[in-house]
Amino acid sequence: DYLARYKGKSALCIASGPSIATHFEHIRAIQHEHVIICADSILGGLLAHGIEPDFVCMVERPDSMHRLIDEHAPTCRSELVALPVVHPSSVTPFGDRVMWWWNADDLYPWLDPKEPRLSSGRSAGTLTVALAGALGVRTAWLVGHDLAFKDGQSHGSGVAPMALETQTTINRELSRSNPNYYRRIVDAPRNGG
Repeated sequence: DYLARYKGKSALCIASGPSIATHFEHIRAIQHEHVIICADSILGGLLAHGIEPDFVCMVERPDSMHRLIDEHAPTCRSELVALPVVHPSSVTPFGDRVMWWWNADDLYPWLDPKEPRLSSGRSAGTLTVALAGALGVRTAWLVGHDLAFKDGQSHGSGVAPMALETQTTINRELSRSNPNYYRRIVDAPRNGG
C-alpha cells in the first residue's frame, strides 16, 4: 500500500548524528513541504522542537529499545516502520500505526524465496533512506547522517537519553576487549575530524 505513495515528492531522512541540533529550526519551518522520516533515537528531539515525523524507523532487536519511543508514541501521529524482529515492547506503543519492513535480511528469504528483498541497511538511519526510496520520493535530503564522532559523541543533542548513555561505552579506550568493533577495526578520519 505504501510503495510509491509519495511519488515525485521530497523527503527529509533524519538521523541522530552530532549535527542534528543545528537543523531543528530549519526542519520545523519546512516540515510541511516534505515527507519526514526519522530514526528512532531522534523522535523525541524532533517532537520537542515542534517537528512531527510521518515515519519513525527501528531495526534493533533488544527489548530495551522501547525506551527510545515509549513516551512519544502515544503523543505523535508517526507510523513506526520496523523489521519483524523488532521486540514487541517497541511495537506495541504504536498500536495500529505499524508498517512492517519485510524481508530485510537473510533471516527471511527462506519463508518466501519469491518475495522481493527490501534492503534496510543495518541502522535506523539507513532505513530512513531505504524507506524514502520505497515510498517513491523524488529527492531525499539526509540530515544528521554524520557518520562521525564530534566532541566525543556519535549522537547529537535532543536524542533519546538511552542513546546518550552509550557514549561512555563508545568512548572507552580502543582495545581488543572493546565491544565497539567498528571503533577497533576502522580508525580513519571522518566528518568533524
